[in-house]
Amino acid sequence: KATEDALRVTEDRYGHLFDAAADIIFEADGEGYFRYVNPATLKVFGYPADEVIGRRFTEFIRADYRPTILQHYYKQTNQGVLTSYVEFPGVTKSGHEVWLGQNAWLVFDAKGRYTGMQAVARDITERRRAEDALRAAEAKYRGLVEQSLVGVYILQGERLVYVNPKGADILGYTQ
Repeated sequence: KATEDALRVTEDRYGHLFDAAADIIFEADGEGYFRYVNPATLKVFGYPADEVIGRRFTEFIRADYRPTILQHYYKQTNQGVLTSYVEFPGVTKSGHEVWLGQNAWLVFDAKGRYTGMQAVARDITERRRAEDALRAAEAKYRGLVEQSLVGVYILQGERLVYVNPKGADILGYTQ
């Protein structure tokens, strides 16, 4: 009875922690079907709990990414890698894309048999958009500098660390 009471107190304590968390927290069985999702998961994806519990996690991943994610988690389970991190696009109930950065760890029963996975994921959509915009801007300006009709160079201290093709031509050297 005392053990059951202690377990109930522990479950209540951690249940409140998971329910209040802003990050996505879930548990899936060994086949990838959701056993538990916290309220943040439901909020991000726009589903009620009864439409998530019992469904396979891959249903919430953008279709073209599913093979990559499955391969990632098959490798983790087959090689016994206890924890992993992966980024992928999820799809909400309304069809919007949300990028997630997910830490997942393997769960085992008392006899050491694999029983599933637990994960904590964070919405990294804005970070991914900023990275994509930065890459696009870098490519744009790199193209402008490389094709410029004027010489462009970068000095760090007294050392020349970059010169565009026109600058090298003006100086009479190769890049």
